[in-house]
Amino acid sequence: MLHLIIDGYNLIRRSQELSRIDSSDLEAGRNALMQYLYAYKKIKPHRITVVFDGGRGNSHQTTTQNYKGIYQLFSPKGVEADEIIKKFANEKREQCVIVSSDQDVVGYARSQSAGVISSADFLDKLTFAVYAAEKGIENSISDYNDKQKNIQKMTIKKGPSKRLSKKERKNRQRTNKI
Repeated sequence: MLHLIIDGYNLIRRSQELSRIDSSDLEAGRNALMQYLYAYKKIKPHRITVVFDGGRGNSHQTTTQNYKGIYQLFSPKGVEADEIIKKFANEKREQCVIVSSDQDVVGYARSQSAGVISSADFLDKLTFAVYAAEKGIENSISDYNDKQKNIQKMTIKKGPSKRLSKKERKNRQRTNKI
């Protein structure tokens, strides 16, 4: 089972709707993201951990909350969420996929052989899951994933000079499971 490690505020700020909610109330923005992720988790039962910057108050320890099986981690005072995400990438390596568009985090995760998907790409999958949940068509997400795989197959050119590296092929295999 894959473990999705999500850069919480990075993902929120990639979504127009979530960033609008977040700009008026941080907690409401986080709660809206968690509801989206819960809809996604009903379709794809991956383990999900969302990491947010800044512990509550003056806490010097990482605080954790559980929202319907999705873990929220708040970094301690003086520690950025990026550092915690990098630690996950180092510990979990090939067992996790990092969801972030922060180039520093993405580069580090790739160097540790962790899977990586941009926040924008994951947001597409998340939006589709929320739509499917609202319409009661959760099973159709597998059709969507099959179409995505077919599109990727069509865009990959054959031949040794056009072949993706082994690391890129492994990353693609992991992110196709999302």
